[in-house]
Amino acid sequence: MRSPKHLLALVLCVLIVGGGATAFGQTLGQRDVNSLIAFYEWALEAKFTPEQRERFQFYVDESIKQRGKSARDNLMSLVGSWEQIQTKSEEFRQNMRSQFLKEFLPQLQRSTDEDDAFLLGIYNAAHSGSTPGSKGTVAKSESNEQASATSPASVIGRWERYTGSGSITDGTGKTKYGNGKTFSFEFGPAGSVVYTVVEKTLSIMGCRIESTDQSTGKFALSGNSMTITLAAGTSVGTDSCTKAGNYRKVQPASQLTVNFQVKQSDSVFRPDKPILLCFDGGDGEACYEKVPKPQGSTF
Repeated sequence: MRSPKHLLALVLCVLIVGGGATAFGQTLGQRDVNSLIAFYEWALEAKFTPEQRERFQFYVDESIKQRGKSARDNLMSLVGSWEQIQTKSEEFRQNMRSQFLKEFLPQLQRSTDEDDAFLLGIYNAAHSGSTPGSKGTVAKSESNEQASATSPASVIGRWERYTGSGSITDGTGKTKYGNGKTFSFEFGPAGSVVYTVVEKTLSIMGCRIESTDQSTGKFALSGNSMTITLAAGTSVGTDSCTKAGNYRKVQPASQLTVNFQVKQSDSVFRPDKPILLCFDGGDGEACYEKVPKPQGSTF
């Protein structure tokens, strides 16, 4: 991960276990990543989903890319500590987890890094709340309950909203005219965002009119508030019937701050229960639907 939380985890493990196995200079393989996941599943008392395992792998790769050998060595040492932990008695492991979480969770809660929010979101989603005890769980506040739905990891991906009149056919299945507009946000793991608006029209005269507005920028989260800062973008239009409809313009830079929530649709018309990103707590036009991740995508 980009933040030094693996190092903190390692230090805590060494202090509690009383020593840590070192594996400096080794290459981090898939088996090692699986061991890291097993450690955090044990420490957080939570099971990673396939998607969470993939995202964890992404954060590990990013950490090594950015911090090189020091990140790799810390990760490998944590793998060694996990091997030692597994040799201890159940009572010892429970006490260790309790001590570990007492120090580790507050660090995650204070952090603004998306990888830390990712781990905190996994922990919060797995626990309905209890007081600190032998199993190492902590009391869960209302704000913690909402953390997984307002964390950076929860918004990563592509989200779309569609409006329009649809299309009108001539009775044989051939489209006579119609209109539709798709709004989309694509949020990247490093805080990047791409905002796109695509409108397609088939006029009653048979003219095909299309426009695409697109801007790139950055987004930042603070609780359930999102600030989107877009640089100057482009607006491109085409018209099969008139040259006046063919253009390329510059879109002005802009900034917007809104409240947001990630939730599952409860509409009776959507039995598939898609995941929604809703701005300002609204419904309908204020909500964007999560687009399934294509094969080979990194997020």
